[in-house]
Amino acid sequence: MLAHTYMSAADLQLTEPQREALIATLDLFESGEVRHVREDEYEDWEFIGDGEEASFTGLFNMRVWGADDAPYTCGTVACIGGTAELIGKVEFDGWNVHKGLSHLFGPSESVVGDWDDITVERAAKALRCFLITGTADWSVEPVFVP
Repeated sequence: MLAHTYMSAADLQLTEPQREALIATLDLFESGEVRHVREDEYEDWEFIGDGEEASFTGLFNMRVWGADDAPYTCGTVACIGGTAELIGKVEFDGWNVHKGLSHLFGPSESVVGDWDDITVERAAKALRCFLITGTADWSVEPVFVP
């Protein structure tokens, strides 16, 4: 298997722990262990209270960051950034002013459509592109051949 070549943390304007968290997130997304869920699958959102810590449950939705928006006290649904924070024990404070991360974590709906419809596979493609080039490419849905 070919080794993946990703940009350095410095070139991505990230800390090394943030970069490693994003790589771990990509590996998790590509493993098939993460499942996309639509927001309407959760009718009774029970939010985590102050001081409670969320854990990642393997559920993905780009509309939900993670810990602060957690739908159960035993875990959370998370987006790319929320997943990376939860599994990497890092924070992405200021992501919205970081050109690459703002496009990865908050893509324009004119490009991606409804965030609720973004699949794990499509998010993985954008994340892989970000790690390789520093820019998330949301323009094309991934094609998987069985």
